[in-house]
Amino acid sequence: MREAESPEAYLASPLGKYYVGPCYLHITEAPACATFVWGTPEVEAVPLFTKVVNVELTADLPPHVAFVDFSQLVALTRPVFEEGTRYLAGAQDPSRERVLKRAMVFGKGLSGTLAAGIYPVIGNDLPYQGFTDPFAAAAWLGIPAESVECWISLRDSIMRRSEIIRELRARFHAQGAPASAESIARSFGMSARTMQRKLKEAGSSFQLELDRYRLALAMEQLSVSATKVATIAHGLGFRTANHFSVWFRKQAGASPAQFRASKMGH
Repeated sequence: MREAESPEAYLASPLGKYYVGPCYLHITEAPACATFVWGTPEVEAVPLFTKVVNVELTADLPPHVAFVDFSQLVALTRPVFEEGTRYLAGAQDPSRERVLKRAMVFGKGLSGTLAAGIYPVIGNDLPYQGFTDPFAAAAWLGIPAESVECWISLRDSIMRRSEIIRELRARFHAQGAPASAESIARSFGMSARTMQRKLKEAGSSFQLELDRYRLALAMEQLSVSATKVATIAHGLGFRTANHFSVWFRKQAGASPAQFRASKMGH
């Protein structure tokens, strides 16, 4: 498996790849797809998360089983729960054609109880079972234990490496339009060089995280509103609409206008 460099790259060709988002990991590895969610997901991350997970239903994949792990979830807010159940309810019909059965692994405490309640709320009619042991879930799905060990190891390594990444993304979300690497580094109490080194050790960089953050916001705004491209560009810290359009095409493989038209059904 290898990590997808962007959401659009993952959506275009997911097999044998994985995508890492804020507090989640999605893996496409025949004959199974795996989703891991941890920490405290923010509602702003849900639109991109659902696009990524939806690869199971829209990509050219054979029928498969789905492994979902919420065991490392710290908290599940009401807005995130509502958005998650809304997505799953809408995905019911397509799932019948692609997903053979689904297992979900829950942790302890209130977050586990809330996560376990998602499927009863939407009235799931696919073969489904909840577990507290990931290997029991794998056995029920017919997945080799070695695959789950590999997935969990990958998740754990991402969780360990991503502490500074999570903090960086939290600062992006908190301040809106991203500031410079120098100002962000000062908020960490370190130099920009030290921050860049730590990000490199975590398998990322300031520019990559900035691009991921701005791409997710841009895609969301282009999908759900008629806001002018120039306004979106300015809000994301680009000097001009043209600069933003060139950058967006490089990231997403389409111009902002083309992307918006595809989402609006025009």
